[in-house]
Amino acid sequence: MKFTYLTLFPELIENYLSDALLKKAADKKLLEFNVVNLRKYSDNKYNSIDDTAYGGGDGMLLRPEIADSCFNDIYKSADYKPESTLRIYLSPQGEKLEQSTIHKLLKYDHLVLLSGRYGGVDQRVINHHIDLEISLGDFVLSGGELAALALTESVSRFIPGVLGHDQSVIADSFHNGLLEAPQFTKPSLWGDDKVPEVLLSGHHEKIAIWKHHMAILITWKKRHDLFLKAQKELVSTQLKNHLKFLSEISDETLKAVDLTRQDLDQHMNEIKSL
Repeated sequence: MKFTYLTLFPELIENYLSDALLKKAADKKLLEFNVVNLRKYSDNKYNSIDDTAYGGGDGMLLRPEIADSCFNDIYKSADYKPESTLRIYLSPQGEKLEQSTIHKLLKYDHLVLLSGRYGGVDQRVINHHIDLEISLGDFVLSGGELAALALTESVSRFIPGVLGHDQSVIADSFHNGLLEAPQFTKPSLWGDDKVPEVLLSGHHEKIAIWKHHMAILITWKKRHDLFLKAQKELVSTQLKNHLKFLSEISDETLKAVDLTRQDLDQHMNEIKSL
């Protein structure tokens, strides 16, 4: 997959792309990065590419002719294929970046990422050259570079060969609409805190079942909004097994995953009422 970044601060992008994981993926030709400095399209000696907004307002806006020249150069490149390219503007007004969004982006071979700065960009740039606006959430950053890199990191994880272990993506939080189950490493006993026995058993099927049902419980506790989205499938296919799992959880396991018996009772009462 190819990522093209349109930015006022190319060094911010380039420094991050030198990270070991992404650099190795680029060296293996799994990913391709192209960082474009928007200032190279400046038409004045000050290298400025923005101007004040009509009607007033804080911040400067990227001028439409600057962005237009940049995008037109991309369109003229030999490897540009409009049908497999998605042009994205990172904006607080955009669609919230979620795992479902990432899966949509994986359908494309080339993502062009425009990072605004200061006041943003002239609306006409969006009208003529942007297919999708994406936001990290309901907050404002000084520019879109961090959002572009977050998107890059998330998308790249799903490209075969980028991660050392492709199964890591499947186990990640949000992959199936749930958070990941709690994880533990050595030592198995740290002070009074023990790793749940099932994780030490070596029984892969029992471990997978434990992780799945624990993921449901943890999602209910930490991200109730996600739990509510997943509850329809839970009720229709897994309710009986999940209730059985909950009834067998020991106090020791609850302590290990930072939950209480009260949490467990509340969760059980809620799912019984679904």
